[in-house]
Amino acid sequence: TESAFKLGGQARMVAVHTLSALGTEDRFVTSSIPVGIARTGEEARTVYSPIASRLSTELRMPSQRGPMRLFIESDFAGAGRTMRLRHAFLQTNRFVVGQTWSTFSDPEADTIGIDFEGLNAISRFRQPLFRWTPSGSAARYQWAFAVENPAPDLTGAEGLNFTPDFIARLKFQ
Repeated sequence: TESAFKLGGQARMVAVHTLSALGTEDRFVTSSIPVGIARTGEEARTVYSPIASRLSTELRMPSQRGPMRLFIESDFAGAGRTMRLRHAFLQTNRFVVGQTWSTFSDPEADTIGIDFEGLNAISRFRQPLFRWTPSGSAARYQWAFAVENPAPDLTGAEGLNFTPDFIARLKFQ
């Protein structure tokens, strides 16, 4: 047939050994390092975790609008090391609908590293969205327009947003 089905993933183990207080148990998040007096459970320790392991399913098939791709991926970085959804989207030549990397993020610009948390100064997050890319993938200028889940992230406060985020992106190759 002209359709393809793929099961994929990776098995990875993370080891975190701290010599003093660290605010997270199984990853190195610099913003969680306690300043001042350590609280109970934040003292030196060693933790092994499968949080970086991933499982994925992909289906590719032809359609009247061109090739279609359905992709679902999960990892074990949920609360208490439970499985969480990373990506779940349907993609055609010009549209993406579902949860994947935000249009505001650019994961292609990331450097390759072994740290599960990635770089501290990069904006990379996944959320539900509807994205339209009017330019072809081989074009020198690639526009993308998206409507995304409004998810304010505030420290020490609660945010409500009743309108979706509208994002426009231009990539130059």
